[in-house]
Amino acid sequence: MKAITLFVVLLLGCFWEANAQEETVALGNDTLWNLQCFKVEPEVISTKTSLLFVPGEELAKEDFDTIARFFTDRGIAVFKLDNPSASNVEKSVKYIRENSKELNVDPNHIGVVGYGGKPFFDRLPDLPVHFVVSALQKFDDAQGEKLDFSDTIPVLMIANSECQRDIKNLNAFYSVLNKRGNETSFLFVDTEKTGPDTSGSNIHLKMICDWLSGYGGLEPLFAEKTEAQKKAEDWVNFQKYLENLLHTDWALRQRFAEANKNLKQQSFPPDRIVFMGNSITEGWINADPDFFKETPFVNRGIGGQTTSQMLVRFRNDVVELKPKAVVILAGTNDIAGNTGPISLEDIFGNIASMADLAQTNNIQVFICSILPAYDYPWKPGLNPAPKIAKLNKMLKTYADANDCIFVDYYSAMIDERQGMKSEYSQDGVHPNLDGYKVMEPILQKALKNFKK
Repeated sequence: MKAITLFVVLLLGCFWEANAQEETVALGNDTLWNLQCFKVEPEVISTKTSLLFVPGEELAKEDFDTIARFFTDRGIAVFKLDNPSASNVEKSVKYIRENSKELNVDPNHIGVVGYGGKPFFDRLPDLPVHFVVSALQKFDDAQGEKLDFSDTIPVLMIANSECQRDIKNLNAFYSVLNKRGNETSFLFVDTEKTGPDTSGSNIHLKMICDWLSGYGGLEPLFAEKTEAQKKAEDWVNFQKYLENLLHTDWALRQRFAEANKNLKQQSFPPDRIVFMGNSITEGWINADPDFFKETPFVNRGIGGQTTSQMLVRFRNDVVELKPKAVVILAGTNDIAGNTGPISLEDIFGNIASMADLAQTNNIQVFICSILPAYDYPWKPGLNPAPKIAKLNKMLKTYADANDCIFVDYYSAMIDERQGMKSEYSQDGVHPNLDGYKVMEPILQKALKNFKK
C-alpha cells in the first residue's frame, strides 16, 4: 500500500447539493474562528482520516450537512472553518492535531478542503496536512508559477465540463504542479449527462473517495472496535444465534442435559433449591462463587433467555431435579424483545405457568422481582423502566395470592430514574459483585423464613 503523504484535491466548478442534518460540535475560540466538527458515528469504523473544509463563496451558499454526512458515513471526520484566513487555517489544523485523540482522528491523516484557486494555495505553506480539496474556478496562465506549498503533496483536480473552455489555463496549472514534483491527477465530469441522483456533489465526492482510497486514506488504521461497534455486532450475532436455535434447540433444553443426568444419579438432597433465570442468574455464580459453594443451590441460568424459553425447559431443569424450592428471576429479556415482541400479560403468564408447574410437583416457588433497568445497552430506546415496575406489581400480587414468596430486589436497587443504581452495575442491567451482595441477604432472609 502506498504511504499516506500530503494530498491536494482541486475541485473545479463543483455543484454541491445537501439537505440532511448532522450533529455538529463548535470548536475553538469563536472570536478568532468558528470551527465545526462532524464526527464519525460510533457504529461506523473510522479511517482516522479527517477533512478540514475551508469554504469559499460557492460552497458557502450550500447546505454543508450532506457533504459532511457523505464522508462521515465512510469513516472520515469532517471539520468546517467559516473564516478562511491563512492564520485561521493554520490554527484549525493545529487544533485538530493537538486534539486528535479526543476527536478520534490521526494527526497524520489531516486534509484541507478549500476554494478559490491560487489564493487558497497561498494559505498552505508549512501546514502539516496530508490532503487538500480546492474548488478552483478560473485560472490565468501565471497561476501556479509561484506556488509555495509542499511539492510532496499529490494533487487531484476535478472539473465539470463547463471548465473545458479554460482548458489551456488548467493545463498550465497542471503542468506547473507536475514540474514542481506534485503527483497530479486531472479529471472532468460531464454533469449535463447525469441524472439528479448522480449529479453535482455525489460525483465529485465519489471521485475524492476513490482517489483517497488509492493512497490508503480510506483504510481503517486500527483493528480495535469501539464499544458501540462491539455492542451492535454482539446484538447481530446474538440474533443469528437465536435464529439457529429456532431450528435446533430453541429453549436450550440440552444445555444442562449432562449436568442434570449426573445430579439425578446422586441422592436427592431434601433442601435442594434450583435457580431458574437468564444471564443475571447465570452470572451470579461467576461473580460470587462462594455464595453457591457448599450449599444445595443449583444454578440453571442461561444468558439472553426469555420466559418462553424457560417455560419450555422448566421440567428438565427444575422439576426432574426434585428440588424443595425454585427461585425464578426472569422477564427482563422479554421486555427487551430478545425472542420477539411479547406483552406484559404473556410474560406474567409464562412465570405463572412455571409457578403452577412447580407447585403441582410440591416445589415451593420464590418469584423474584425483575431488576430495575433504565435502558438496555444492546437494544436502546425501549423505555423498559415503567414496564418493569408494572410487571413487578403483577408478580407480587400473584405471589401473595398463590402461596408463592415474592423476593423484592427491585426496591433496594432502584435509582431516581427507575434504573439500577450505578454502583450496582456497569451496564445498568447486569449486577456487579456489589449488586449481588445486595441481592443475597434479601434472598437469604426469604429462604430462612421459608425453612421455618
